[in-house]
Amino acid sequence: MLVHGAAPNEVRVPDLEADQEWSRWRAGTTTLGPIGRVLTTLPVVAFGIGGIFLVRIIPMPAYASYFFLAPYLVIAYLVLRYIWARDRVVTKTGKQKRSG
Repeated sequence: MLVHGAAPNEVRVPDLEADQEWSRWRAGTTTLGPIGRVLTTLPVVAFGIGGIFLVRIIPMPAYASYFFLAPYLVIAYLVLRYIWARDRVVTKTGKQKRSG
């Protein structure tokens, strides 16, 4: 895009990031908003709590619980990080803004 008054070899690119708004609570193009995020978080948390009780009632050595706990924490972290990532949303005016 050439701008009047700019040098002939100077091209200015519009700042696309300035026209975007990011949110964890409002529904974006690829998310379901807060209800979808909470509903997908519940099974992750329930699986962890159920796993803790299951490890406690099954007779096994104490160190064996780490075979459940370590992979669960890594997988739960990755899943929850993906679920709760900020998503680009459109404002009511149709323009997009960047929020702090």
